[in-house]
Amino acid sequence: MTVTPRIGTVADAAREYDVAPSTIRHWIHTGKIKAQRIGQRRYAVDLDSAAVDLDTAPADPRRGAFALALQAITPEDTAAMEDLAGRLSAALEGSPLPFWMAWDALGIHARHSANRHRELAHA
Repeated sequence: MTVTPRIGTVADAAREYDVAPSTIRHWIHTGKIKAQRIGQRRYAVDLDSAAVDLDTAPADPRRGAFALALQAITPEDTAAMEDLAGRLSAALEGSPLPFWMAWDALGIHARHSANRHRELAHA
């Protein structure tokens, strides 16, 4: 009986192993995971090639940064976010826009604003 390997894209493998796509490409280039080039920038990845030792796989640096950011949130920050969420929810009452979309847009606005302030401070 022949077992057909599960084949996927770099993005599929990244989801499978819970790492960034750039990590999968690095693993392909270092031979930790099997893949076949199917174009200039595309690979067919063997999702079952278990040459990857997940315990020693490089961690996604964004996870560590997120954990540190969560530790820096004070109870006052939490209260302010709850207040903002309540005001946003009230403002959206009767609106066809889902709450999560408005909250996401607010986060994007906050990030742009923070980046703008940071750039001005370094100018």
